Amino acid sequence: VNTFDGVCFDGASNVILRGISVDTLRGNGVRFESNASDCMFMGGDIINVSGTGAIINGKNNVVRDCDIAYTGGNGASISGGDPVALIHSGNRLENNIIHDVGASSNSKVGVTFDGCGQTVGNNHIYNIPMNGMSGSGMEHTIDYNIFERTCLENSDAASVYYNNQGPGHGTTMNYNIVRDPVGLNHHMAAGLYVDNGTSGVMLKGNILINCNWGALNFNCGRENTAINNVFINCTIPVSMGGTKLPGDGANLGGMIDKSIQKFRADKEPYIT
Repeated sequence: VNTFDGVCFDGASNVILRGISVDTLRGNGVRFESNASDCMFMGGDIINVSGTGAIINGKNNVVRDCDIAYTGGNGASISGGDPVALIHSGNRLENNIIHDVGASSNSKVGVTFDGCGQTVGNNHIYNIPMNGMSGSGMEHTIDYNIFERTCLENSDAASVYYNNQGPGHGTTMNYNIVRDPVGLNHHMAAGLYVDNGTSGVMLKGNILINCNWGALNFNCGRENTAINNVFINCTIPVSMGGTKLPGDGANLGGMIDKSIQKFRADKEPYIT
């Protein structure tokens, strides 16, 4: 079955589309290809599409002020940049309402992120079957979002799930509001979850409400920092797993060592 993108920025630059609605489509709503730059889709609705609502790649591309809802796939994905060389994509997902996504599978999430230097800010993300946000990569900014009623159909999940399996330095999760991550059978739904040895993440000024697992959940890793967070009716405000450092035979099946090799953590720009 052929699928289509409602709007595709392919080789485009310096294009702004404002106030356009994409509704009822077999495929993805809006797509920015890797060769698109300095483009923006803003002020429209992306609803009732069978795929992902918005796919952002390329450089300095933006989706903002949109209602993204009732998708078959994820609400949005954002990637680009080079996490090895620490080259930022400059892509942004801002001031959107993302909700009621993932009709095709309970493994779908509100937003996926990868690459280097994505900004996801001032969004309202709610009614999500799995993670509100889920991803990997380097030096992302995940700030000033509101997450409500995530993890509706999964446990061992979170409103924001970050799994880079090693270096995560430069990524921030600051000043977010996290309310009511549910979890399957109201079990094991975290607020902000830094998993599998991901290290060097800043979590500051978040407000976490009604979390039934670790509101801030760290599984291994090191040099993660939590400052001035507020916990309201959270079963476990902060949960910390073991250390499992590089070179440890029990370090998550060698994932951390492999990640350090992937990101060349013993070379510039990591070593200066």
